[in-house]
Amino acid sequence: MGSVIFARSQGHWMYLLPFSVGGRNSSLDQVSSFVVSVQSRAFFPNKFEALLKELVMVYASEGTPLRVLEGYLSAMTVGKFQNYAESAFPDTDMQTSNLQVPIRWMIEMFEVETVLLWSCMLLKKRMVVYSNKVLELQRFLRIIPALVPHRESWNVLKPYCVGDEEDEEELKTASFFVAGALQPMESNKELWDIYVDIPSQSITVGDHAKRDFTATSVHKDIASFLSKALEENVEDQAIISGLQEKNQELIDKLKMLAADEEDMLLSLSSLQEQLQNPKLAFFLYSVALSEGLARPEA
Repeated sequence: MGSVIFARSQGHWMYLLPFSVGGRNSSLDQVSSFVVSVQSRAFFPNKFEALLKELVMVYASEGTPLRVLEGYLSAMTVGKFQNYAESAFPDTDMQTSNLQVPIRWMIEMFEVETVLLWSCMLLKKRMVVYSNKVLELQRFLRIIPALVPHRESWNVLKPYCVGDEEDEEELKTASFFVAGALQPMESNKELWDIYVDIPSQSITVGDHAKRDFTATSVHKDIASFLSKALEENVEDQAIISGLQEKNQELIDKLKMLAADEEDMLLSLSSLQEQLQNPKLAFFLYSVALSEGLARPEA
């Protein structure tokens, strides 16, 4: 049995589980492989993978789509089918479940440059991620939202972009996304602020976005935290919890700076007056904008 693959279209998540028959059932003697898919508005891969495994196995063993339909209806109405139980995946656990990701794998790949990915997510910028391997790309995309665990950022994922006109138009109109691509899109510089090339383990910042990604003391602190986590073999969940704490500390600092401002909203000019470092003032203003703690400059 393969691994679950997810995609998104028109606000719906599609979960697909491929299966190689391998002569297991005489009624499928002309079928070498098949895919079972379900759709949902919720991003909850672990839940739907559990359901898909049961639907795949019942089709592989009995060879009739009617049993698949029966299983799906049972799961949707009474919450049970074979070994699947919806009660094992309450909606209240969705955020926690989605954050159970191997973030160390990504940090080991990009080391201190992981801070660029963190900054991109924190500032709600545009990221395109390329890999020629579907499962590798999926793994990376599942991890990215864990850099900002204080938000639920899964709906900014666009798992598959093929680079056609429809994809380009959709990306051109979006200001914040993480798009996955199985074909290189580095030359489409107008579509991204950050370009991640997994095969070459490289991250490119667009020329137009360099000011947004200028390093400050905050970036150095995050980079130091990530480097230390690797050196000390800190577990994935502890790293994610540490990022959550650091993100919250930054937000709390912004709220404190905004306390005396009109409508408790920061402006770039006010931050420049309060801070001697113009690069830090610009970065904090950008974070405040993404968190709804600042007013846009006229």
